[in-house]
Amino acid sequence: MATIILRKVWGDLVYHKARALLAVLSIAAGVFAVGLAFGALGVLRAVGTTATGIVEVFCGEGILLGVLSWLFALPLSYPAALGTPLDFHYSVTGVILWLAIVLVLSALASLWPALGAARVSVREALACE
Repeated sequence: MATIILRKVWGDLVYHKARALLAVLSIAAGVFAVGLAFGALGVLRAVGTTATGIVEVFCGEGILLGVLSWLFALPLSYPAALGTPLDFHYSVTGVILWLAIVLVLSALASLWPALGAARVSVREALACE
């Protein structure tokens, strides 16, 4: 049974090379970003930043990434929706609601790692540098 699943996964990876490459690159970028964030955490801790300051920095970066993704997706959403067979009109209210949802989800998604980073000691953070 496991070999059948392994063959299926391997076949999907070979057949969808571009998707597999994007998945691997996104995982690698995430690991690289975590390493950079942990190095920056060591510097922040070494200069005396409080736990609240670290949470603010990490949540601010998460919110900034969310807003940048919203800005990137906004111009792409209009041409992508034109091919739909439904009656289509571009809603400004929907765009603003979408931004609000992105802001809330970005803040919530970065809060847990930020709280974990705030608990890291100076010695631990600098040891990974």
